[in-house]
Amino acid sequence: MTTGPGNDPRDPQGAAEDGENWREEERARPEHPLSVMLFSWMRTETFLRLFIVGVGVVSLGAVVAEWVLSLQSGEPSKRLIGFYGIFGGLAFALAVLAGWPLGAALRRPETHYDPPQHDKADAAAKGGADE
Repeated sequence: MTTGPGNDPRDPQGAAEDGENWREEERARPEHPLSVMLFSWMRTETFLRLFIVGVGVVSLGAVVAEWVLSLQSGEPSKRLIGFYGIFGGLAFALAVLAGWPLGAALRRPETHYDPPQHDKADAAAKGGADE
């Protein structure tokens, strides 16, 4: 979907004037104080490092737990370390990739919801006035 004057979903009537750049206005607008209070700490370098370390620790814990629990399993394929992670990752990738052909099959053209544009020649041929 294209954006800009007349195509802005927040401006369905197309009242935006030509040359108006609403994206720059969005960036220039000050951030809500509650948003700053709740989420500004997430923009620090310390949070990024702690988040990455935390995800790594949880991932290693999951691999260790899987290894311990897989020793009790009777099936040889489920005893492989990482079996559930690899299987889940491949299943997720298949589900995401299946969205591309599904989206192509179901997607409407960008002008689907626009009113039909009548050509002046068609209106003259029909003997009607321009709308």
